[in-house]
Amino acid sequence: NQLKKEVFFYGNPFMEKLFIPKNHDNQFFEIALLPGSRLPELLNNMSLMLDLLENISKNKYFRNIRFKFALVNDFNYEHVAQILDKREWELLNNKIEVGNITYKYKSISVDFCWNSFEKILCNSNMVISMAGTAAEQAIGLAKPVIQVIGGGPQFTKSFADAQRRLLGEFVFCALNYKTKQQQIDQTVLLILKTIYLIKLDSSFILSCKKNAKERLGERGSVLKLSSDIYNRILND
Repeated sequence: NQLKKEVFFYGNPFMEKLFIPKNHDNQFFEIALLPGSRLPELLNNMSLMLDLLENISKNKYFRNIRFKFALVNDFNYEHVAQILDKREWELLNNKIEVGNITYKYKSISVDFCWNSFEKILCNSNMVISMAGTAAEQAIGLAKPVIQVIGGGPQFTKSFADAQRRLLGEFVFCALNYKTKQQQIDQTVLLILKTIYLIKLDSSFILSCKKNAKERLGERGSVLKLSSDIYNRILND
């Protein structure tokens, strides 16, 4: 409108590979954990997410939820093991040869995974995020997102505010807190509320899908974009 230009929205190319059908095990409710990809901020994000999970473990309802971290290779197994051992988490399963280890904390178990982002995101029912592009892709797949505001430099309060404006009403975030514990308590309540909506309110998922189409588009964006460019070249 500002430049008085004609605009066509064909979708976002970075969604295309995620629209490929995946085998989804519907037996479990899965929550993807996306702490971001940049070190050293990732270390602080991971610490805050672990604080959140440790508080979640107090509620036995969550013992039937699968939590899965999608981690970058720069944040390797040794980093994770060192952090969790200090926090008294219990190692349940070590399959590092296939990029997966499982730890337990009280009533919950958590998978820490490498080279599995697409699979984790596609199979998840919802997302807890301190990431940028990955949260966009989650919304594009109609997955509700719970933001956890960190200390930056990337995932700050202002960044989270902008992300909610751009991605719509299915990005939720605790905002009115004064301490970290208040932030965690409010975030746990948001997670419980979102699980309730996913499981019991059929209109909620339909609205998530509508929002996904409006914000990120549908399958076929690459073909539509390339065809449009090709036709414009031919007609010039």
